[in-house]
Amino acid sequence: MNFETRFARWAQRGQSRLGLFAASFLEATVLPVPIELLMIPVMLADRARAWQAAAAVLAGCLAGVAAMYLVGVIAFEAVGAPVIAALGLEARYQDFLTYAQENGVMALLIINVTPIPLFVAALGAAVLGLSPVTVFGIIALTRASRYFALALLVWWLGPHIMTVLKALETRPRLRMAAWAAGVALAIAALAWPLIV
Repeated sequence: MNFETRFARWAQRGQSRLGLFAASFLEATVLPVPIELLMIPVMLADRARAWQAAAAVLAGCLAGVAAMYLVGVIAFEAVGAPVIAALGLEARYQDFLTYAQENGVMALLIINVTPIPLFVAALGAAVLGLSPVTVFGIIALTRASRYFALALLVWWLGPHIMTVLKALETRPRLRMAAWAAGVALAIAALAWPLIV
């Protein structure tokens, strides 16, 4: 049995959401890989549960961010700095610190469209003393918009999502427009109970 067949079977089982949680936690802590590569097959395997997959990824991401923020506060020199060095991300860490010192929490808003891994930003935010509530809130909002926008696209487009993602990959303006639409959807979803 080849990898694709095994992965497709795994994606159809209920444990896939637990696996997505774990993978997202790792992605937010020490494994800077695009979690969407795992999300899409799971969502395509059961489009009705795409929302649950997005929620599992968001929960894993936020748990990882909380862990890395805590490491940044308590043990940056002993744990955080060596992890950044081991992964060769010192320059990106410095880039984030510089941008965050100039722009504050706004730096966290753009983290979704930069090559700076999320855990580097969480560590940097802790070292700079940015409010954990603000850091967590901004990352929750931006990542929720990203993951639930992907769930919406998978639910709506089904297998055609791969064509859309290839277009987003090669066209930065289209990618930025899609990200902005996702943020707008997330804000609308959060504001809906207040409006009605």
